[in-house]
This record gives sequence, structure tokens and C-alpha cells, in this order.
Amino acid sequence: TTKLAIAWFSERERGTVIALNQLALFFLLSFNPLVIPYIVTTTSDLHYYILNQAITMTLVGLCSLLFFRGQPPVPPTLSASVRNEKPFWPSFYSAFSNLSFMLLAAGGGLLFGFFNSFGLILPQL
Repeated sequence: TTKLAIAWFSERERGTVIALNQLALFFLLSFNPLVIPYIVTTTSDLHYYILNQAITMTLVGLCSLLFFRGQPPVPPTLSASVRNEKPFWPSFYSAFSNLSFMLLAAGGGLLFGFFNSFGLILPQL
């Protein structure tokens, strides 16, 4: 998401784009526990639900690979045209040795785990 935001949006728009992406992710994830009980009424329906999701995600992925360009024809800003990429492993070690990153990762992981566990428990209530 960050690489796409850097390539497609100016500096003033990047934060908004990333925030809207994350908001949409959690918003759509919160609908999942509410919709699944109406779609899957018996255990035999679960197979069709999973198959439907697999087909839908495969079609969306293929469409994004075929029709979405990684970069716009003209960069929106000078910073989007300049590549300042760091090697993966030094950046990886730097992130996991940073206390602020670890706190954010733990908070996001706990939130994601809460939504998933809540989604598993809610249909049983």
C-alpha cells in the first residue's frame, strides 16, 4: 500500500490514502461475522462459501494484475519519481529492533486477532 501511495499520490495525499485503505480493511472485516451466518446455514454450505470466496479473490487478483499499472505514466511529484529503496534485511532488522514499531505491530495484531476471534464466536451466540 505504501509503495502504491508513493507512486500514485502526492505527499499531502499519501497519509489520507493509506488511512482510508486501512479503514476500509477493518470496515469490511467487521461485516464478515455479520454476513456469514446468513450465507452458511448448514455445514454443507461452508464448502460453497469458501469456493465462492476463492473464485472471487482469484478474479479480483487477475483483474488487478492485468489492468493495474504499478506506476502512473507521469509521477505526481518529484519524490515519487526518485527511488530511495533500502535493502530488505537491514530494514527488517531495523524495524524489529525499534520499540515504537513493535508496540504498533502488537496493537495491530491484537486488534486483528480480536476481530477474528469475535467473528468465530459471534455466530455461535
